[in-house]
This record gives sequence, C-alpha cells and structure tokens, in this order.
Amino acid sequence: MIEITDQFLKELDKYDMNIDEVEEQLIYFQKGTQKLDIQRPAVIGDGILLIGEESAEYYKSLYEETLNNLQVGKFVPASGAASRMFKLLFNYLENDEVTPEIEKFAENFEKFAFSKPVEDYLQLHGIQLNGSDRENLKTIVEILLDNQGIGYGATPKALIDFHLYANEIRKAVDEQLAEAASYAVNDDGTCHIHFTISEAHETRFRTYLNAVISKYEQRYGVRYRISWSFQRRKTDTLAVDKEFRPVKTNRGKLLFRPGGHGALLSNLQDLNDDIVFIKNIDNVQVESIQKRASEYKKLLGGKLIELKKASNAYLRALDEGVDSDLKNEIIDFAKEQLNLDISNDIDEKKLHSLLNRPLRVCGMVKNEGEPGGGPFWVKQNGQVSLQIVEKAQIDFSDPEQKKAVEQSTHFNPVDIVCSLKNYKGESFNLNDYIERNWSFVSEKSYNGQSILALEHPGLWNGSMAYWNTVFIEVPLETFSPVKTVLDLIKPAHQA
Repeated sequence: MIEITDQFLKELDKYDMNIDEVEEQLIYFQKGTQKLDIQRPAVIGDGILLIGEESAEYYKSLYEETLNNLQVGKFVPASGAASRMFKLLFNYLENDEVTPEIEKFAENFEKFAFSKPVEDYLQLHGIQLNGSDRENLKTIVEILLDNQGIGYGATPKALIDFHLYANEIRKAVDEQLAEAASYAVNDDGTCHIHFTISEAHETRFRTYLNAVISKYEQRYGVRYRISWSFQRRKTDTLAVDKEFRPVKTNRGKLLFRPGGHGALLSNLQDLNDDIVFIKNIDNVQVESIQKRASEYKKLLGGKLIELKKASNAYLRALDEGVDSDLKNEIIDFAKEQLNLDISNDIDEKKLHSLLNRPLRVCGMVKNEGEPGGGPFWVKQNGQVSLQIVEKAQIDFSDPEQKKAVEQSTHFNPVDIVCSLKNYKGESFNLNDYIERNWSFVSEKSYNGQSILALEHPGLWNGSMAYWNTVFIEVPLETFSPVKTVLDLIKPAHQA
C-alpha cells in the first residue's frame, strides 16, 4: 500500500498525475511483462504481403496522385542521447582495453564524418599527436566524447555527424530533412516533420535547424514546416522496489522514470496530418542510396491510401444500410485486406466499429539477425490479430512459442505509415486502441539498489494493438540504423 501524504500528492501534481493513475501503475508492476499467446509468425502469404513490380508502380502512382488532397507528415522519435551509440568508446576509456572493435574504430577513423571536427579541434587548440598510436587514440576518443572537447557523449543522436560528403557533413537530422523532401511534400510545397526531442536539447536542436533549413529548402525546392515536442512528464512512471513500494531519491522525493517510446502516443495524437510516416532518427542512408528507401515509402503510402479509401466507402455504406451481398463484400474485405478475425454472421454495428479504427501499413524486413521485434499472429481476448512483438513479450520456456520465433522470417524496422483520422475526417482518440496490459517491467539499478521500472505499451506494440494492421516486405537496404558507432562505416553511411 502507498502511504498517501500531502507531500506525496504534491509530487504527483507536478507530474499532472492522480492517485488512481499511480495505483494503476502498481497493478502493472505486479503483473509484470505479459507474455503473449503467439499463434504463428507472420510470413509471406500469411500476414506479410510481397508486392510485385507492377503493383509497386501502381501504389507509388496512387500515392503521388492522392497527395493533392491530403496532408502528409513525418514523425521522428529523436529524444535519445548518443551515449549508447558510443558505449564501446566509453568502455575503452574506462578499461584502457584495445578490443577488436576499438581496433576497427581506429583503423577506419577517417571514414567517420566526425573525424573532420576532431581534426579541426586538434588544429584549433594546437594539440600535436606525438605519442604512441595507443596514446593518440585515447586523446582522440577523449576529445570526441568529453564535454570539454566536442562533447558527443552527451549530444542527442539527431545532432551527431553521420555522413561525410565531398563538400559537406550531414548529421542524422539533415538526412531526415533530405529524405522527407523526396516523398513527404504536400501540394502547397510544404514538408512537415515533427520530432520528439528531449527538453534539455531544445536550444541546440533549434539553433542547428535554424542554421541549415534554408540551405535544404533551396536545394530541394520545398518549404519545411518543422515542429517538435517533448515526452510529457505525465507519461513518466513511478519506480518501485521488489516489494512494489515507491523508491525515493536522495532528497526524499519520489523517483520517476521516462515511460518508454509508448509514451510518445500522446505526441502522435497531437498531429493533424492525414497520413503520418514514422521512422526513427538513426535509420537514414547517404543520399545516393536514399532513393530506394523513399520509393518504398511511397509504396507503403499508396497501399495505405487504397485501404483507407475502401474502408471509408464501406463505412459510409454501412451508415446508410447494406444488403446481404454488400455486407458479405465488406466482410471479405475486412478478412482478406485488413486481416481481421471475424465471423460471417457479424452484426453491422460491430463490423462498422472494426473498420472505423486507426490504420497502419508497416514495412517488414527479412530477418538476418538484427535485434528488435517481429511480426506475429497473436491471440488476445479470443481474437487473432497481426502484432509487432518484442522478445520480452515471448515465453521462450514454452516450446510452441519458441518454435514460432524460430520459424519467423522477418523483423520490424520501424517503417510505418499510418492514418489517424476516421472516415469523417475526425482524429481518432488513440488512447482507445491501446492494450494496456502489454506494459514492460524491467529491473534497473538506482544508487546501488535494485528497482523495477515500468514502460508503457510500446508505440508500435501494445499502443497500436487495436489498430487495423497490414505488413509489407521491404528490402533490407531500406533499414540502416546506427546503434553503435561502427555502424557508420557500413556502406549505407559512406558517401
């Protein structure tokens, strides 16, 4: 039980929370991470569409033609610092151990876009690299990461130099701007991109964008409409100990933690675009190979438009009343196109409700050992639906569940296009389509104490559990995330 004091309530008020919300969080802590009832993996022909060349051209054309009547935007989660990306370098400074990864970093240093700023820093400060190779490497890494140097250890990933071109260096955010200009330009020439960022990085983010926006507008002939928001404090979650008692800070305050990317659902809710592409900040490529990724964005967008147009027409027909033939046609569409698990005798009111939901079309990439969630058929509340499932949600001790994972062929690259408005043009309340039991509970450490942390259902996992969902295979080369610094020397990041 929580001891409810005036001080406790005051602290909740700072987070715009009430006691009911805290008690709900405690329930999810006690439940732990729920293991899902996976029926089978989604594969080509059973949950994942393989689009042929002729159909691909059709969907791209449909997307381009329909843009005149729609507002399109891009949603980029970009609040993370780059500290995890540089973990192997931090470990090197701490342990002074030259691992094979560190050797690879040193051998390829000139291929990194940030090698130029490091060279400029050395020259500006008159620093001579006269020591041994090992001593020189340590100096370079310290300059790169330390706040007294370039300070990349505490820089948001969006503002890290990713790509080295002949005449310029581009950060992750630059490539997001360039890519959006190739597929997300509205009829009035505007290109809307919404970033979710850390409040602590806002000044740096704004300053940088103000410095480069006009350059890219002139280059691509667009007008950027950039917006950003922060992960709301209200979405933070209480930390508890193993007995589910709230943990206190050294100052005796309640310890709250960020609620994971599922907390960004409220940021997504605030967008007013008809079509929204979702893509992580670090999944970019150099411009020479960006075109293929952009073409597949149009394909996903075209498929979404086709499904949305059909859904809207059927919903209007249901409003007017349908005969048995049309009802059967709608049921076939729901089953075959939207993957809905429904019976042929479903009543019209329920059918209307199932069609009138947010819609997402997600790219899926062939699994080649990359980390992350995957596409599965999941049974929940007696219904089977397509879901993006994280490994933490799978019971690997169950032979059948383990077998389903072993038979999976694709994974989730977070390549999503979605429709957030209903057939009347009104925004859905996205909170109505969450499976709240799919929260994540993990063990963390705080001041040497073992604590439990709670994350909201993942943005593309439980937070979209009751969306209508379609999966399409996209090529592996459209997925080029930078999870470690060494990813930047892969071909997708070399101009």
